[in-house]
Amino acid sequence: MGFELSARKNLGAGPANENIVGVVGADIEIALVTAPGGHQIELLEYKGPVDRKVYQPRSCDVGSAHLTFAVSDLDLMLKQVETAGWMRLGIPQTTPTGTRVIYVRGPEGHTIEFMQLAVAPTPAEAT
Repeated sequence: MGFELSARKNLGAGPANENIVGVVGADIEIALVTAPGGHQIELLEYKGPVDRKVYQPRSCDVGSAHLTFAVSDLDLMLKQVETAGWMRLGIPQTTPTGTRVIYVRGPEGHTIEFMQLAVAPTPAEAT
């Protein structure tokens, strides 16, 4: 998707992290990635506590969350994420405005929506 790794750091375990996130035994590794255009996203991976669970809610369940990314080629993106072990949660749909959308879920339960925006007609096509 064109993201670049900007920074990676293991914060480790300890009372400071436990107090920030409210989880006893929190052992956290972070990665900061920069998207094309400059937006940054901080990704967290909890190495502990050992009793953490994989949470795989349905999109309608309270507590479910997802990110949406606009992509230029939805079919190509689906091939890439499926190769990486992600699965489609449905079938790509086209909205009345021509935008194509689909949700996918990663092996650890993360949900992402991909959206291929409709291409606006050129002035010659609009007439």
